[in-house]
Amino acid sequence: MLNTANQPSLIVNFTASGGGEVMSSVSIEKIISCRKHTLARVDEALALLEEADNYSQAAGGVTIFSLDGYPRGDLFSGKREQILSRITKRNDRHIWQDLMNQSGMLSLMDEQARTEWNSNLEKGNYPEVTQANIIASFKQLNSEKVEVFERGVINVFRSLSWNYKTNQPHMFGKKVILNNVVQYDRWGFGTGFNCRAKLDDLERILMLLDGKAIPDHRTGVSFQFQEHVNKHRKESPEFDSVYFTLRYFKKGSGHLTFKRPELTENLNNILARHFPDALPPVKP
Repeated sequence: MLNTANQPSLIVNFTASGGGEVMSSVSIEKIISCRKHTLARVDEALALLEEADNYSQAAGGVTIFSLDGYPRGDLFSGKREQILSRITKRNDRHIWQDLMNQSGMLSLMDEQARTEWNSNLEKGNYPEVTQANIIASFKQLNSEKVEVFERGVINVFRSLSWNYKTNQPHMFGKKVILNNVVQYDRWGFGTGFNCRAKLDDLERILMLLDGKAIPDHRTGVSFQFQEHVNKHRKESPEFDSVYFTLRYFKKGSGHLTFKRPELTENLNNILARHFPDALPPVKP
């Protein structure tokens, strides 16, 4: 059994622009060591299967993995080198996904960045898991985090409907109205999928502006909102979070009221930087 207790550990910490640590540390060298030993054992196992296959055929037996009722599958088809290559690729995909979850980087991403990341994983568009690639990838993600944070704000703002007088086409007001927050049927209220990403993006930037650590995206405000709606399907059409309240209606819309005016002003300062000709001057 591999003993990793005394393995040297290369720790990478990522911090928000304010200086406080917002992500957990990850031991990269331990990951690389475990991956190396895993693939070595897989290679040994494939060599044994290859040897068994040769003995089987020499005795007039069947080819290994082609026994009746035993599906061979795409993963174990082809030559030993091809099989090992596919296993390595699939294993690396899961390692990258786990790295993103452990580091907290997925929680710092907006909906657009997470969608792109997951799409690249599904398509196999990711580098081999090496120490250099991990450090380079996370340094790049870390350097882009401010841009990603602000893009989340802009995307939420752009998604607002100007058919509501409350929504101002040049800034976030005290209250905004969102479409497709919930759906309503004979069983009561249910959450609208499109709104969940908007709530997460909004909470993420508000927490960063407030100097707070970002929670895991899987248990963030959209998860809490879904839990609330599921618990109160026939009643309580108002959800209360740390930074805003959200009152929702049977027609699907939701009235979101910000609790912290100074943070709303910071949101508008971000918009002003990106749309200087469309927004009022940034307050000093």
